[in-house]
This record gives sequence, structure tokens and C-alpha cells, in this order.
Amino acid sequence: MVVLKSIEKSSTFAWSNGKHPKLALGSLSGKIDANFSNDSTLEIIDTFSSEGNSSNLAKINASSKFLDLAWSNDDSVLAGALENGTVEFFSFDKTTNELKLINSFKKHSSAVQCLSFSKVNKNLVATGDAKGLINVWDITKITDSSYEPISTGDSISNVDGVKSISWNNKIGHILASAGSSTGSISIWDFNQKKEILHFNYQHPTSSQKVVFDVV
Repeated sequence: MVVLKSIEKSSTFAWSNGKHPKLALGSLSGKIDANFSNDSTLEIIDTFSSEGNSSNLAKINASSKFLDLAWSNDDSVLAGALENGTVEFFSFDKTTNELKLINSFKKHSSAVQCLSFSKVNKNLVATGDAKGLINVWDITKITDSSYEPISTGDSISNVDGVKSISWNNKIGHILASAGSSTGSISIWDFNQKKEILHFNYQHPTSSQKVVFDVV
């Protein structure tokens, strides 16, 4: 394996989905940059620039440091999970390289640790926080500042934190979450608004990430 390019930044990142993907970088929680700044920024970078070097396309401030980032399936929305309990939605125009904040919502009472867009219902994105709350957002409604996301509902177990979320790639109302300290994985039915399956492991570090089969 050969290193093509190297970017020295303490960031969480996400690739866009197009034929010429752009790289989004969000200031990583718990890190201070080379200038000893505690500011949080979101940057869009073209790592495949014809000039040979990575091209910084756009940059915008965020309200807090990032724990996760994800592009919507059509790249129209970039969602950020922030350590202050906020979920921020951005838009990036690939023609003009304009990066804008669409809206900011504080609907979690603890750090938002992860998020995931559905591959079936492509307008839906789920966010999970350090206290175990999972919210589901409809990105067609996020321009309304009074918009309220929908919770996945009641759990059948003690879900004390969510480190990872994955939507089922065939059944659009099913998603899974991995616990942060209990070593647990939960399966949720969004239509029924409840947890339907729960798995426990002896070693908590063994279930920090969950992903559904792509088939």
C-alpha cells in the first residue's frame, strides 16, 4: 500500500459519494490544533486536485468540536455530531465551493457520538449520544428551526451510551447501535419505536462499532 497524500490535521473525516469525492474534515474533540486554537471548524478539501496538492475548497466555523461526520447519499447535506449535544447540518455547493450552515439543533443532552444515513430511506439520518438516546432526522425538514427529530423509543435493556449506528441496507426501518461501556449491541425497529433485540459481550471494547452486511 502506497501513501498518496498526507494531511496533518486532528480531525474526524468523511468522504463524499460522487465520482470525484471531496473530503470533509471536522475539528476533533479533545484536540488543539498546531496554532493552539480551541476553535472548531469544518473544512472541505479536494485531495484529487489536478495541481498535485490538496486544495482547500471551503471552511466554516462550528459551535463545538466534532465526534462524527457523514454526507447524505446525494451529497446535498453534510451532518455533524458535536460534543456539546448539537447536531449541525451543512450544505456544500460543488460548483461554487460554497459551504453553508443549514441549521443547528440541540436535541441531545450529552455529546453526540455518532451518526449514520439510511441507504433505503435516504432522507433519514440517525444520531446517537453518550447517554443512549438515538434520534432520527428527516433532512427534508431541517430548514425549519422548530423541527423535532423522532426518538427510536423504549429500550429493553440498559443502553448507557451509543458509539456506533448502522441502518439495515434492505429493511429501511431497522437499525443497530453499539454501546459505549456495556459491551452491548441493540437492534431497533423505528416503525415500532422500540428496541427488539439485545446482545451482550463480556468485553466492552469488543462492541464499539456495528455495521450491517451490504448485501
